[in-house]
Amino acid sequence: SIQMIVELLPTYSAERYYLLSEIEELANFWFLEDQEETDQNRSDFCILYFLWNLDTEENEVIIRKVLDIYESCSRYLNYSNLAPIFLETIIADKDRWPDYKLRVNFVLDGIQKKIGSRPIIVGIANAAAGTAALAHIQEFLVGLSTEQVGGLKQSILIVSSTKDEVLGHDPGREPDAGMGLFQALCYGEEPQQLASMVALKEYFYQHVHKFTLRVEIEPPRPSLLPFYFTLLLILIIILVVGYA
Repeated sequence: SIQMIVELLPTYSAERYYLLSEIEELANFWFLEDQEETDQNRSDFCILYFLWNLDTEENEVIIRKVLDIYESCSRYLNYSNLAPIFLETIIADKDRWPDYKLRVNFVLDGIQKKIGSRPIIVGIANAAAGTAALAHIQEFLVGLSTEQVGGLKQSILIVSSTKDEVLGHDPGREPDAGMGLFQALCYGEEPQQLASMVALKEYFYQHVHKFTLRVEIEPPRPSLLPFYFTLLLILIIILVVGYA
């Protein structure tokens, strides 16, 4: 089974609509409820995003939900087998975290056994304002954009079941930022499962071979050595003539 790592996050979150707008600048969204195959969803790299309420959805329910959407993606998306999976999870009571942790570990293990090794990352929060998983996606995409990856938006797709799914756990759809939260990221310790930015980027570049970094190479600057040598020579000549 997966040996799960728990990474505690800051106790504040970003506003969800802000994160979504940032992500939309760098990737496309596609929702399975649309059931339409277009050029937009023919992307080279997909990220699957799910909501999970640990207090209302049993382990087997979320595992089946992930597997069903994964199978649906396999019919519509050519590269869905490469997709990292993100679960945005809400818990009612942070004091019960030890019990929740066992369930998260069970779900991670259950998903991996069915669809193989890939990054599966669970964001935990004790309030609807939590954005641990979504913020991790945004950070990953911003990191790629700063490395000047060509054609980023056309090549990455965020896939979810419905539009409501990406709006988070708040039933009022008022996903404000939060303070004083309990937030964490959970993922397996295997190299393929690491949720670090370095590991996700390596996974990305490993599977999307056509992507190359557009590194701007600065042309070499002309050497000033000949100028200084000529100046020194002129000074020497002036001194010699002066003493003659």
